[in-house]
Amino acid sequence: MEGDGQADLSVHGGVSKAVYAYPADPDVLLLDEPFGALDALTRGSMQDELNRIWETSRKTVIMITHDVDEAIFLSDRVLLMSNGPRATIAEDVKINIPRPRTRESMLENPDYIALRKRLVHYLISTGHAHQTAA
Repeated sequence: MEGDGQADLSVHGGVSKAVYAYPADPDVLLLDEPFGALDALTRGSMQDELNRIWETSRKTVIMITHDVDEAIFLSDRVLLMSNGPRATIAEDVKINIPRPRTRESMLENPDYIALRKRLVHYLISTGHAHQTAA
C-alpha cells in the first residue's frame, strides 16, 4: 500500500514467517525466532542477509534463537536465560570473534569451538537442550 509505510513483500513458504515488515530505518530490529521454520540453505542465506544489513547499518538487533550456531555467528553478546516462567538472564556471554564473519572463518576459529561448547554445556546442564530438541 502506498504512503502507509508498509512494504509489499512477496516471499515464498517459510520465508514469509521470517519477514513481517522492515521499517525504512528502524533504531532497533527485534526478531523472535525469525529463521526457525526455514530449511538449512534458506536459513543460511537469511542469516547472511541479516549480517549484511547489520554491517551496513550497525543498528541494534535483538534476536531470540534456540540455535547455538546462529547465536554465535550473528551476535556480539548471547544472553542465556534461566528456566521457567520467571526466567531471568543467567549469563551474559561476549562473542569476541572478529567481524566480518563467514561460516568458513568461524569453523577455523578456536574461540568459536570454545563458545559453542560453553553454550551447549549450559543448555544441557539446565535442561534447555531437552526442551528445545522436542
